[in-house]
Amino acid sequence: IILVLNELVYIKKSFVYIFRNKRSCIYSSLLLTILSIVIFYSVAPLLLYSLGFNVNFFYVVFIQLIVVVLTFFFPTPGASGAAELVFGSSFIKLIPINAIALYTIAWRFTTFYIPSLIGGILTLKLVFRKRVKKKKLKSKPALHIT
Repeated sequence: IILVLNELVYIKKSFVYIFRNKRSCIYSSLLLTILSIVIFYSVAPLLLYSLGFNVNFFYVVFIQLIVVVLTFFFPTPGASGAAELVFGSSFIKLIPINAIALYTIAWRFTTFYIPSLIGGILTLKLVFRKRVKKKKLKSKPALHIT
């Protein structure tokens, strides 16, 4: 319990420091978060427009929002399979059945697999960069003053 309380005190001090000294970080973080959410939820309607379907932008965003919320409750990693099934079946009345598979695959790749791949690559780059720096620091001979 003491460790938890110490951690909570540390978190509180960190928040106070950020709010007093780094407000620009908070605003830029908020702006980037809003931008990423807008881009994420714009994918489904923009894909429909690119496939030649004229649909209500906000209605499609609403359907996508429901699908994303539902995927949190599927017990598979990344809601694989379940997300595609729910997403595809949600659009049966909006677009022809022969376009649903292409649309669903394009949506899933754009919103899940491509960002996961990019995030994985960037994470590996950071990990290997840190390992290289550690090896360089270990390999440098210490200065001896005689």
